[in-house]
Amino acid sequence: EAQGAYAQATRLHPSFARGWFELAQTQQTTGQIDAALSSFHEGLRLEPSAAGQQSAFGVALQVAGRLPEAKAAYQRAIARMPTDSEALFNLGTAHEAVGELDDALRSYQAGAPTCAATMSVPGPPLHLPPPPSRGSSRSRPTRRVTGAQ
Repeated sequence: EAQGAYAQATRLHPSFARGWFELAQTQQTTGQIDAALSSFHEGLRLEPSAAGQQSAFGVALQVAGRLPEAKAAYQRAIARMPTDSEALFNLGTAHEAVGELDDALRSYQAGAPTCAATMSVPGPPLHLPPPPSRGSSRSRPTRRVTGAQ
């Protein structure tokens, strides 16, 4: 029902970017990825500065398997909102999906302060060590535990 209403809204007011974004979200939710990409594209053509929608467009691109384009969409979102933890996390997942693990870790770490500030997690903070240097035998981060055990 919502999808029909948004489709009608975009027909009646084709320059209403928010209508295109909402239509894209409903299309993506119902598995209509190609239609969602088209709707996101139209909404972003009308309102290219919509950082949150750039990130949502990146998710749709990533679902469609278009990782280079997804990364570019996340990067456009981050350029507009550098502390957007969701866009930074999504960029990290896209890097990880293509084996760019150092870049993925940097994206995750960049988003962590903002994410931590908006979440309430019991216990001491988790401090990730810096990524291993090239040629290091360590293959994954470990949790550093401090204090009494």
